Amino acid sequence: MPLSATTEYGLRCALQLARLPVGAHIAASEISTKEGLSVQYVSKLLHILRKEGLVEGVRGQCGGFRLSRHPGEIPLLEVIRALEPDKEFRDICNQFPGSEEECVHSEDCGMRPLWELLFGYFENILEKLTLLDISASEIEAYQKVHQTAVLQADLLQKRLAFKEASSQSPSQFKSKSEGVIPV
Repeated sequence: MPLSATTEYGLRCALQLARLPVGAHIAASEISTKEGLSVQYVSKLLHILRKEGLVEGVRGQCGGFRLSRHPGEIPLLEVIRALEPDKEFRDICNQFPGSEEECVHSEDCGMRPLWELLFGYFENILEKLTLLDISASEIEAYQKVHQTAVLQADLLQKRLAFKEASSQSPSQFKSKSEGVIPV
């Protein structure tokens, strides 16, 4: 799932806010210095996040920005959607119709299950991980990301097995007292 520079830098700005003590705020210029970005660009990104309700501005000479909620309550997918509101991750087929209005494979496409599986898996991970999860050290963030990815992979495997079983015709199943099982 390719992400834009806006999303990468926006997430980095949000992480700067997530690392602050509860109630504290930071100036855009300080985030700019920490992230190696221009103050104008950081201000633009924070404005987008503020407009979407993820960030609050603190007025005054010593003002700045802070998260509007606890970082553990803000999924990464929410931040990404705020920064790329028009990005539809699962609908990749309609993004590349070639010279036609609609993809010529819209009725029967072997690639669609691949994209739906991969993007669905990716979205599920981003929905489960929060700013708090990745605001720790790299080792702690890696452990949380890995744990979430493994859990989502297990859930995905169970969903695929169920989908495969339910797509088989009823004559291929035999009822047992434990439930319906393939013969």
